[in-house]
Amino acid sequence: MQKTITTIALSILYTISLAQKLPLKIESIWNGYFDEKKLQPHILHTRPAVAFIRADRETNFEGILTLDMVTGKIIDTIFTNQTKVTGDETPITFTFFEDFDFSPDDSKFLIKTERQAVYHASFKEFIYVWDDVKKTLKPITTDGKISYTTFSPNGKLVSYIRDGNIYFKNIESGKITAVTSDGVAGSIINGMADEVYEDGFGIGQMYQWSPDGNKIAFIKLNQNFVKKIPLTTYEKNEPVIQQKVYAKPGEAITEAGLFIYDIKNNAYSKLDLGNNSNQYILNFKWQPNGASILVERLNRAQKKMDILQCNANNGSYIKTVYSEVKPDYITVVPNNMYMHPNQSSFFWQSGKTGYNHIYEINYTTDSEKAITQGEWDVIDYKGYDAKRDRIYYTANMNDNKQSQLFSASTNGNNPIKLTLTRGTHEVHISDDFAYFFDHVSTINSPSVYRIYKTNGAEVTNKAIIENKKFKDNIQPYDVNDASFFSFKNKNNAVVNGWVITGEKNGQRNKKRHLILYVYGAHNKREVLDEWNDRASMTWRYFVNMGYTVACIDPSGTPGNGEAFKKITYNNLTNGAVDDITTAKEYLIRNFNIDANNTTLMGWSYGGYLASLFATKYAGSFNTYIAIAPVTDWRSYGVAYTERLLGMPSDNPELYKNLMPETYVSDYKGGLLLLHGTADDNVYVQNTLKLAKALTEVDANYDIQMFTDKGHTLSDGMVDKTRMNLYRMIYKFLQRNKN
Repeated sequence: MQKTITTIALSILYTISLAQKLPLKIESIWNGYFDEKKLQPHILHTRPAVAFIRADRETNFEGILTLDMVTGKIIDTIFTNQTKVTGDETPITFTFFEDFDFSPDDSKFLIKTERQAVYHASFKEFIYVWDDVKKTLKPITTDGKISYTTFSPNGKLVSYIRDGNIYFKNIESGKITAVTSDGVAGSIINGMADEVYEDGFGIGQMYQWSPDGNKIAFIKLNQNFVKKIPLTTYEKNEPVIQQKVYAKPGEAITEAGLFIYDIKNNAYSKLDLGNNSNQYILNFKWQPNGASILVERLNRAQKKMDILQCNANNGSYIKTVYSEVKPDYITVVPNNMYMHPNQSSFFWQSGKTGYNHIYEINYTTDSEKAITQGEWDVIDYKGYDAKRDRIYYTANMNDNKQSQLFSASTNGNNPIKLTLTRGTHEVHISDDFAYFFDHVSTINSPSVYRIYKTNGAEVTNKAIIENKKFKDNIQPYDVNDASFFSFKNKNNAVVNGWVITGEKNGQRNKKRHLILYVYGAHNKREVLDEWNDRASMTWRYFVNMGYTVACIDPSGTPGNGEAFKKITYNNLTNGAVDDITTAKEYLIRNFNIDANNTTLMGWSYGGYLASLFATKYAGSFNTYIAIAPVTDWRSYGVAYTERLLGMPSDNPELYKNLMPETYVSDYKGGLLLLHGTADDNVYVQNTLKLAKALTEVDANYDIQMFTDKGHTLSDGMVDKTRMNLYRMIYKFLQRNKN
């Protein structure tokens, strides 16, 4: 009898122990333990296959595997970091590499390693050419890291940018030719974006080979008249001060010109784009036969956009083939303009009807037709299948929190949804448009990879990768699901949000402190049906610690039509302030929230909103966390700011009224400011100016600087900076509870 009782007791204890989940730790999240497996897939050009990197850091193995899209099976390991054959030229050795790319005939590919940031989203790196036929590995150059490496159309040459100049190398002979020689840091940049173009418009590479490979067209950026700002780092005994080119609103901007280099004749021609240097040259594309170039030009106010056609032989202006004019601003789509093989038209994305859609612009007949239409946005153009006359694109039709793949004929009829599951899909389509490699995640589930035919059939009946290790790792831990919510704001527009409550199976816990996270700007959304890796786990950590975490995309954010996004034109707080306040009230009514303990938290633009709420709208929340905030729009990037607010000289009162500093006398406490001292996107000047103003009115606030850290406050795989950041935020919240 005693034995039976003991057995039952042990069984009960075992069952209880199984039900008890382990709490998440911020260290485990930011050291990579819970990272999902994500691929950087590249589609081969000559056959329906996809290649991706597989790495095992325990064995020091990293290789590039190819997956046959017809069968769904791994067919080859085409390169590994263990590869070593006689005749290799590897003066710069590496253990791991970050990315790769194929030549047009797939016989060679670029191995990219030791990546280093240039601006906010660009890199320079050491790059090798692996010849898969000869089995040789050769560095492109041994005298410095390079950027934007590209094969010529015949794959015999490889071009790159180093120190602001364009070069190309004959892979067989090793001969290097300089296309430009006037590149000087802080003065002239050839073939790649500077910070104005990269951060302001999302543009990177600014050179292209002609279709026949005999010419290179490139944009030359003249920064000589642009002001510089000091960026100080403190690692060495003496602080190092770099003078970074950084154009602010109302100041001189980078001057852009477009040139063509003729390789055979060693000759240059400059394209005639008008005499106005106070404008932006955003994009250009070769006509498929190479006879002309189409160039996208935007005026400085960003209200008028033209596409010019220029002669590719002498650079002369032919005509303006398309124009758009807006009373507010043109929404720029990076790498817009997709050439039709018929030599007379191109596909173009525009929000001119209120939502982003695809049009076919015929520059011979000066006509256009809409290919997609409706109250939803095209997210990304994916290609044109000339054989079947069908366009492929991703869109948020039916649910603007998701991204699904569609195809449609160019007459706009018969749109077909090709992805089969809910969530946010990133797709890579084979060159013959017969297959696509599908990467999907949802707000509560990590990445899954599958292969489909574009006729809708799945190639295999199981996922290629479904992150089983991640699921096994989180199984013992308390990981709560997020749920979506929405409400209508005062303009009768729908505002989307998500919330993680910590209340499982309908059980009501004690009232919880609310953390409302917001970004809120016109260029990015946070409320998407997708997994966000370490960020997703971090929010669940705070839920483990007793908080309810929520997020909204207020008025002024994309994905909900132009009117919703552009409501903040000339007034950044228009709509957003009411939406944030309404969201807090909605969450208090519908969830078990402690109304006396609410926090508004944001990063960058969201940090601006948090610091504005802490001052101008003091008392709306009891605490505010502003990470890398813009606090004075006169001190932010020219393109981004002037798009929304115009020049400071045109409306100085508007700029003043948008500054949290203007309202420091209304501040009631509870603000935490966090910033990296080496932030080259939102300069630390912003936080320091607000801190000074708060000090001058004898206000109590918390501030933490992260020495030599940039805008992302991140430092690699084992991210000690992020661990420190979130531990500090948690301690701040605990200290400031009501």
